Amino acid sequence: NGNYAIGYYFSNDFSVRLNYSDGIELDYLNNILSSQRFDIEMELIEIDAKYDFLSLSDQVAVYAVAGIVSHQVDAVVYRTNDGERENLLAEKITETDTKLGLGLQWDFSDSWGIKFGYSHLNYMSIDKRYINFEYRF
Repeated sequence: NGNYAIGYYFSNDFSVRLNYSDGIELDYLNNILSSQRFDIEMELIEIDAKYDFLSLSDQVAVYAVAGIVSHQVDAVVYRTNDGERENLLAEKITETDTKLGLGLQWDFSDSWGIKFGYSHLNYMSIDKRYINFEYRF
């Protein structure tokens, strides 16, 4: 999948971001049922605020993040008979909910940093773990 973000730092400790994630595959059920198959993809649009609440050094900080997330899930349930695909169900669901998270940011230069984070997204009770590179200009 891909994750892209753009943001703005109001201060060294506080920023806002717009994140977009696409191509998240949720097809793990395909291994359970042999007669039916699933094509399930999700995309996320997140608007959040990040606050560095604990500075461990000049380059390393612990942060909290909170925001709003819009999830779009596209799901198709199908079966294959004699090589032909027969769709049984197709659904597109869009929901908006909240997220909270924590992370660690290491700024290894004035312009570059890396974030190691965890966020809990309330919709579908998703736990998101991530490693993101950040470029600031």
